[in-house]
Amino acid sequence: MRYATGLYQTVWMLLLAYVILFVPNALSALRGTLVRQPANLEDAAASLGKGPLMAIATVTAPLARPGLAAAFALVFLTIMKELPATLILSPPGYQTLPGLVWSRSTDALYAGAALPALALIAVAAIPVGLLAWKGDIGALES
Repeated sequence: MRYATGLYQTVWMLLLAYVILFVPNALSALRGTLVRQPANLEDAAASLGKGPLMAIATVTAPLARPGLAAAFALVFLTIMKELPATLILSPPGYQTLPGLVWSRSTDALYAGAALPALALIAVAAIPVGLLAWKGDIGALES
């Protein structure tokens, strides 16, 4: 706290903590899709006159879309239920759904915790439902 006084208990510190905590989850979900792509596809795009960025945009990214969707869903769901980093690093008065559920249930206000818990479940169901509906749910298994 002494070294980052301007950053401590700000939204930026919370976002930095989320990036540090959840980039490995996103990379592991994306890795399965990228490993399955033949390496010579980018070489073929280069032989057709595409630069490295254009090859990534036109060849690699479209093939990695299921992995990107799975990575987004995994990180979103994990952030939605993240409690320790949010409690320690969030600004004063900053409320999240897991924080509300935790604070109300520790005070034995279970009726007050029910609505935020239901909202948390509903919000978390959105990316899972979209992946299942679009047929990308198989990317979550890789």
